Amino acid sequence: MNKNEIKAVVKHAGGSTLTRICRSADLTATVKDLRQTLNIQLKSFAGIKTQHLKSLVSLWQEQGKSERTIHNKLSHMRAALKAMDRERFAKAAQNTNASLGASSASRAGTHKVINENTLNERLNLLPESFRAAAQLQLAIGLRAQEAVQSNQSLKSWEKQIQSGRPVMVLHGTKGGRQRFVSLLDERSKQSALEAVREAIRVADTQDGQLIKSRSLQGANRAFQRAMNKVGFKGREASHAMRYMFAQEQFSKYLESLGSKSEALAALSMDLGHGDTRGQYCQQVYLRG
Repeated sequence: MNKNEIKAVVKHAGGSTLTRICRSADLTATVKDLRQTLNIQLKSFAGIKTQHLKSLVSLWQEQGKSERTIHNKLSHMRAALKAMDRERFAKAAQNTNASLGASSASRAGTHKVINENTLNERLNLLPESFRAAAQLQLAIGLRAQEAVQSNQSLKSWEKQIQSGRPVMVLHGTKGGRQRFVSLLDERSKQSALEAVREAIRVADTQDGQLIKSRSLQGANRAFQRAMNKVGFKGREASHAMRYMFAQEQFSKYLESLGSKSEALAALSMDLGHGDTRGQYCQQVYLRG
């Protein structure tokens, strides 16, 4: 369970660059949980047993991680087991999500919209760099990974908003696919412009970095820790701000387009899911 073994597992499992980065970071964090928190000293993923997986699930639940996050972490563990020629064990009945105590996640969203007063209280508790990244999530509907890497696009976003063009999201996107986010009224444009300019100001004081760190993985971890500390965790993790953006965006599309199906398709494009996944967006982002 050293860096070389994790590197070999990630290579064996394949996937996009972003998927490999996330899998590497997640397995590294899981090894730390095993050794430092649970005091389970294993030399290799080949030594993982069912009770170890159950202990990890219990720990993650105590830490407030969402069901979807726990399922993703277990998926990375199964990838590690398969790389160790333990695919049969990984697929065994006693090692399913339900058997390990991680109930099966539905397609319904696992986050919820945060009360506005609570949201503002938490944002005000954040150090300015993390607050700037969070405000970008809220104003443009960014994923956490996209907000952390937004420093590479901030100046371009400022120009795009000023000229009335959609915001082009390039860095940190799922699967490396670029997407365009439309800002549908003056209020949305002004909120996004203010968030972008604040992020530019902060990044300019930190050698161009919005979240200061020696590595991308370090920046992601720092952002997650800061958000957890002020209450953005579990069902109210930072991704909940993307839900807030999506619900407001859908209302505006519905009013301007007059068609629910077209509004859902447009929202799906803004969120980076493609124009055919409107039903998915309704089930996940708009429930309730």
